[in-house]
Amino acid sequence: MARSALATWCSIAVLALASCSATPPPNDAPIGAPSLRVAADTGETLGEAPAAANPDGKYRRLLAVFRAPEDEEKYGAFKEYGVWGPGEWAGAMRPRGHWVYAAPSWYVWESRVSGQRADDPSSANGKYAGLIKTLDVPDDQATYGDYNDYGAWGPGDYAGAPQPAGYWVYVAPTWYVWRDVQ
Repeated sequence: MARSALATWCSIAVLALASCSATPPPNDAPIGAPSLRVAADTGETLGEAPAAANPDGKYRRLLAVFRAPEDEEKYGAFKEYGVWGPGEWAGAMRPRGHWVYAAPSWYVWESRVSGQRADDPSSANGKYAGLIKTLDVPDDQATYGDYNDYGAWGPGDYAGAPQPAGYWVYVAPTWYVWRDVQ
């Protein structure tokens, strides 16, 4: 009896899928061709991100894009938020990734390009690689100034929350926590 119920359910499921008119976008576009993909988490169409959402080509593989114009009031016209997720944001589940806000949208990237530019103060001018986290703490400017290569610290509690172990660099008003010394 259970076997025939399963067979009936499977038949119904196959018929329902066969009548579905939505088809996924083709995955056979030539390399380098402008691509439009559909984000698995939201169903939103992904295209090429504007340059403002990927400064200096720091990020790879766009995972999600979603509009959140109301976030400009909190984050400004541009914000490299760092790694976040997965979790709910703007009414939907969002993936884990490197989050960049370029008003009016958020761009979530799979990874950050390894290696830092030699003139990037957030990585101590190329000394560190593998960004783990960014943390905004404007009040630390009074203690650490505009720039401080603090070095290895953590894990521990800081700024009211648990923080990871890493190499910490302060570029006012943001801490950058790195995984590796280059």
